[in-house]
Amino acid sequence: MKQIKNLILFAFIVGFFSVALNAQECESLYRDNTASYINQLTKSIAKQYVNAKNSTHLKEKNILIMATYESGDMNKSLPITQRIDENLMYEMAQNGFKIVDSNTMKYLNLPEVEIAYILVSTYTNYKYEMVINSRIIDKKTGVIQASAQVQVPRKVLKDVEKLYNKNSWFTPKE
Repeated sequence: MKQIKNLILFAFIVGFFSVALNAQECESLYRDNTASYINQLTKSIAKQYVNAKNSTHLKEKNILIMATYESGDMNKSLPITQRIDENLMYEMAQNGFKIVDSNTMKYLNLPEVEIAYILVSTYTNYKYEMVINSRIIDKKTGVIQASAQVQVPRKVLKDVEKLYNKNSWFTPKE
């Protein structure tokens, strides 16, 4: 009888740990899929810039990427937009644009370089999605040289909130 109890206890423990491992694997896969989706968003933005009529000209001069902020509130950014900013730096550089990382330059105490263009992105929350509008602006004239836009479904926003942020930040506008 004691052997049967030990066998049942052993089976329960093995089953419990295998379920826990599967849950952890599922969470990792879920996180990876969310990260993959964000990577696809930034690739889409970069591709729109590559396909701009004047992309060759834009690639000749330095571009500073500003932090993405809420449309109408330059002081508000989100975990998802911070991740998009980092990915966008990577994607733009991979596509031949001269990206200046001002944070690193300040940290390393490097001399300032001339910035010709500024890439600015804003987001707006809607009921079913977040829309990110991005544009490359001539620093001297303020004229938009190229623009890009992506939509982030609400499901992705909720997934990012669950995975990366304990405090709720997503409040859609009707």
